[in-house]
Amino acid sequence: VLNDSGKFNLTTKEQLLFIDAKIDKHQKLIGESGSGKTSAIILKVILELLKNPDNYEVVELVGEKTAELEKAYA
Repeated sequence: VLNDSGKFNLTTKEQLLFIDAKIDKHQKLIGESGSGKTSAIILKVILELLKNPDNYEVVELVGEKTAELEKAYA
């Protein structure tokens, strides 16, 4: 996991448990600012997409924010 300073850190045991866990209902991550909640969620999503690409579909963004987002991520 890359932190804000650009340094690589290993995930915590708790983050790995979340990333590897089967989730079949709503979950709430609780942690202080900078604890890696967002990184753990992103890694979880990437892992799920890689493991089961046929279970997900790409959704096209529509609306007034689309052009702004496309420009930001181009």
